[in-house]
Amino acid sequence: MPLYTDMIMDNFEDYANHHEDDGVIKLQNMPEDASMEQWGAKLQEIADEFICAPRYFLMCWLASYCLDKDLLDDETYTREFPAFTYQREGGRKKFGFQPVSKEYAQNLEEDERDQYIDILSEIAASHSGDKKAEWRGVFRTAFLWHKKKKKMISKEDGFKIAHGLDMSYTLTDFFLTRVLENDGFDFTKSADVIHAYCCFRSKCYQDFLELEALYAEAAKDVAQGTIEEKPEHFTEGMLPGDEEGAGRNQDNSLFGLVEKWKSENIEIVDAEKHLDNVDLKFIDWMKEKAPFLDLPGKTACEIFKRLTAFVYAETKERQQKLEIQRENGQNASDDDWDDEESLEDDAWDNVERNIVSDLKGVYSEGSLWQLNQVVGEAFIKEIQKCLNELSGKLYKNHPERLARYLSVDANGEVNITVITSRLPLLLSGKANVTKADMLFMLWVAYTLYQRETGEQEALSDRVWSFMELANDVLKKAFLPAFYIPHILERSFLISLCMNGLESENEDIFYFGESPYEIYAAMCQFSVSVTKA
Repeated sequence: MPLYTDMIMDNFEDYANHHEDDGVIKLQNMPEDASMEQWGAKLQEIADEFICAPRYFLMCWLASYCLDKDLLDDETYTREFPAFTYQREGGRKKFGFQPVSKEYAQNLEEDERDQYIDILSEIAASHSGDKKAEWRGVFRTAFLWHKKKKKMISKEDGFKIAHGLDMSYTLTDFFLTRVLENDGFDFTKSADVIHAYCCFRSKCYQDFLELEALYAEAAKDVAQGTIEEKPEHFTEGMLPGDEEGAGRNQDNSLFGLVEKWKSENIEIVDAEKHLDNVDLKFIDWMKEKAPFLDLPGKTACEIFKRLTAFVYAETKERQQKLEIQRENGQNASDDDWDDEESLEDDAWDNVERNIVSDLKGVYSEGSLWQLNQVVGEAFIKEIQKCLNELSGKLYKNHPERLARYLSVDANGEVNITVITSRLPLLLSGKANVTKADMLFMLWVAYTLYQRETGEQEALSDRVWSFMELANDVLKKAFLPAFYIPHILERSFLISLCMNGLESENEDIFYFGESPYEIYAAMCQFSVSVTKA
């Protein structure tokens, strides 16, 4: 976790611990009496930082490359590097670069920016056997070269850069987590499995395209299954495994199988297309999995449905089921708490441990919480009504005021995504549940639980327990990791932290009485609304 991420987490923790001490600690460095207009500007400031993430990462990558450092090593933990030089192999000229930091990346001079683009394009072209000109476009996008058409890199751009720079699977995953807010490796998708394979074998982007075409040809006559037919734990079986330990135990993970295939023998099959017999064995393995690839994740869908069932239930039913859940031992037990992974475990009081244990029990396998209702128009209206009631009197004329979440759009602007129209698709397994969908429903369930228990809890525990749940649910659903610098994650935490914030906007009479009202107000003052 880089220093920048630590600083954000520390601010939340310090604010939570000292929020009653006359504003000694400012939440996200904002004044106590900040209006929602000011918070809207703060969100755009966060978005502006986020859109620089690809540029900053690639500056760090080149610095570590030239200084012969491991970007994931403890030594490079702060992601700050001294001045360095790049010299072509066999060349005499040296290209100098200034020290790298996040602040410097946000204010990069044009001449040095263009030098980064040129050198990175050269390295990618060398690895791929392409012309340098073919790489300039994707690096220009990453470095925000187009002033009038500034935009975020796409997921495919991210993969192309990763293959061009010969990133390992682990580094590629690290990269995508930081530069994509609501996406990353998705092992329900055949293309992402092929990308992971290419990272593991140091293949270039053109090799990926060849393998993707080969798989499409091999699987064209394979009958597509349904999500109902999809075997349990199918996505878990598609996970690539431990990159560094692959093959040591001859496991059946993708990377373990690749090491096994390589140990048997490697023979070139098509030199022009860079194909060998290991590639063909991989495609045969993919063909076996083809009936259930490129379907929505079944585990993620089931977890999302359980959380939705919890939110949809009447208060009395919720309390009764939670009691039964505890009596049946279906909560997370003490044995389920990993000392290294649980956040601030020893400091938690029993109230917060109950919240986390109860909600883990809600979305766990074998949960009592099942959505038995027909997911039609009537159900959507009912759950919409349920969500709207949570936000009280605020924006009562806005029918979708709470069923939406904050993120950053492709142009680097703060954006609101309304998920109401997608709920039938998500709950019926016809669309992939994304990280944002899952975090939204978890946040609603979490704050609903807090409201109904009436227990007094420390604000710091509130923050840490939500993060523990968020990390856990995303891991169990095989979704991209929780990354606190993103607006998506940070806005949920801000809503949990705000207390007694008074808005200067007299039209909304906003007093920050609950996370629902806070989040509704934050959405209201965002720039644009997009129906998902």
